[in-house]
Amino acid sequence: MSPRSSPLYCLVFLLTFSSGIQAFNITRLLGQYPEFGAFNQYIIDSKLVGQINGRRTITVLAIDNSSIASISSRSKDAIKAIISTHVILDYYDEKKLMDLQGSSAILTTLYQASGIAIRRQGFINVAVFDGEVVFGSAVKGAPLNSKLVKTVATQPYNISVLQVTAPIIPPGIDAQSPWPAPGAETPLPHRKPKTPSTGDYDAAAESPEDAEAEAEAPTDAATPTPTPAPAPGPADKAADEDADDDGSKPHNGSTRTQMGLLESMVMGLVSLFVAL
Repeated sequence: MSPRSSPLYCLVFLLTFSSGIQAFNITRLLGQYPEFGAFNQYIIDSKLVGQINGRRTITVLAIDNSSIASISSRSKDAIKAIISTHVILDYYDEKKLMDLQGSSAILTTLYQASGIAIRRQGFINVAVFDGEVVFGSAVKGAPLNSKLVKTVATQPYNISVLQVTAPIIPPGIDAQSPWPAPGAETPLPHRKPKTPSTGDYDAAAESPEDAEAEAEAPTDAATPTPTPAPAPGPADKAADEDADDDGSKPHNGSTRTQMGLLESMVMGLVSLFVAL
């Protein structure tokens, strides 16, 4: 091998190696679909391109131009947090999501990797009921208000781009998105509260963290301590005497009299037999 050919081979090796590392380009991929132009521009403006392309496995929940317009009035930091929440750090296609039929799962997003998410803001909840896939923030009490529309593009098992109906907005990221009230339930779309008469499902399955919190919560139901019965008072004694008078309870004196008569009768019979 000549010395001049060595740099050429090195360049080919580096290009091959880099192409293996960067398996996709999110802006180039979304650029093929004009209906996601605004969403793609938010990715660029938020400087998330490098973070997304640097992942080997990822799922992007894309929003079309008309739906993404609802976040245009928010601050740059809030928009970046929202867009980051739509990037799941794992591969999910429609088939993998439908395997969750009748249950739910908590998924980690790029916003969690930022290190600034708090109180589960960096996670999203996905649930599948009656063949419908719904998404929402994993913050307790946040609604599952974004539905799966269709698959935009997939490259198993590196990247999956899925269209959803509405932005998933983590509560607490700005004044427009306050935290849910304490103890709020996570409402499912098109679901009624569970009642004894209907038996309808009332909410999505709780996340493991919520289940653990409930399991660790102290209970107020302590073992009851028996309360000693109060000593009988004058009223109770009077009631007992009344019961004796009406024949429900014999008197001690009456019992002794009856026993004396019985003994006399027995002695009389014994004397009669002796005399005979």
